[in-house]
Amino acid sequence: VNAMNKYSEHMELLEAASSALLNLSSDAEEEVLAGSNALVTVIATMKRQVTSSRLQERCLGILQNVSMRSKDAKRAVSEEGGIEAIMFTMKEHMGSPAVMERAFTTLWSLGVLEENQIRIADLEGISHVVNGMMANITFEKVQKQACGCLCTLSADSRNKTLIRDFGGVDAIVYAMWAHYSSDSLLIEACRALSSLAVNIQTNEVMIATEGE
Repeated sequence: VNAMNKYSEHMELLEAASSALLNLSSDAEEEVLAGSNALVTVIATMKRQVTSSRLQERCLGILQNVSMRSKDAKRAVSEEGGIEAIMFTMKEHMGSPAVMERAFTTLWSLGVLEENQIRIADLEGISHVVNGMMANITFEKVQKQACGCLCTLSADSRNKTLIRDFGGVDAIVYAMWAHYSSDSLLIEACRALSSLAVNIQTNEVMIATEGE
């Protein structure tokens, strides 16, 4: 972490350091990560070096690992500007399957918190997810994580409408058609459609129509 701060413009060092931190963040104690100021450093690195897809993918992986620890960790990622950084990365690297898979997985985790669902939507996250799905339709893992992300975000009633309006139902159905032999993807897709259909009649009608 100190090396990333000190040599913030040295790409080779940043890639090596982020790779090491990615591995460490999967096992390190939550208190250790918090004490190391890792979140602040990783998010700052994402904002400074936005053009490197490889570095962005690794930094997203760190945010993913941290966010999966606890609700407090998810909240900390948001409070430090992590959601904003993820949105910017998604816009810059929409055509990168590796980046988009990490981004969707991280948003899926962060979206467990109601306040993060709202924050993600306010930052145009739903349109980014749908656009990312359409740009990477042939990549099964990307589609699976995106379906899981949309399912989580749809827990918020306003988000259900936004997902519908931005073409999320279409994107989920396209993913199912493109990867009809993938049981794991179909499970996440069906969960997302089921969540979207709850309590909103217009979504029920649209889902039925798209499935014909």
